[in-house]
Amino acid sequence: MSLDCGSCNTFREYTERYYQPILNHFGFALTRCSSDYDGRECLLMYQSTQCRLLFILSDGAEGCAIGSLEALFPEGVSLRTNGEMGWYHIVPLIEFKSGQKVFTARLLNEFRDGERIYFEWESQLMAKWIDVLIGMVAPNKQQDWHDAFVRYAQTRQYA
Repeated sequence: MSLDCGSCNTFREYTERYYQPILNHFGFALTRCSSDYDGRECLLMYQSTQCRLLFILSDGAEGCAIGSLEALFPEGVSLRTNGEMGWYHIVPLIEFKSGQKVFTARLLNEFRDGERIYFEWESQLMAKWIDVLIGMVAPNKQQDWHDAFVRYAQTRQYA
């Protein structure tokens, strides 16, 4: 069965263009979607047997968050992705785990100037880290890292 995401179908196609290898390899299927403002604001939730992924389009910016199977679809609420709602934006999570800043001022400028495509970059980064990320939120995994991540997220600055 195919889920119709209405005015977010274009964002869905865009997302799947870059993330399809990950989605296929780990058995993710689209389970929920929502659209506001004629598709300018979209949420797409994919689920596997291990976790959920949430792809976000907001004010022209896109991103991906990962959550456990218990992470709720954030319909009708302001989404926060530093773990407060069970969702973790993957870039800060990777920076936390690696101890390295991967989202740099140079990258930000390249995205802004149209020299790079954010989802292309993020999907390539995620492909390198997906096993670790899934292991962090998979069922029956103790999230002893959560409090340290929240402290880290409160102090980090972008670009």
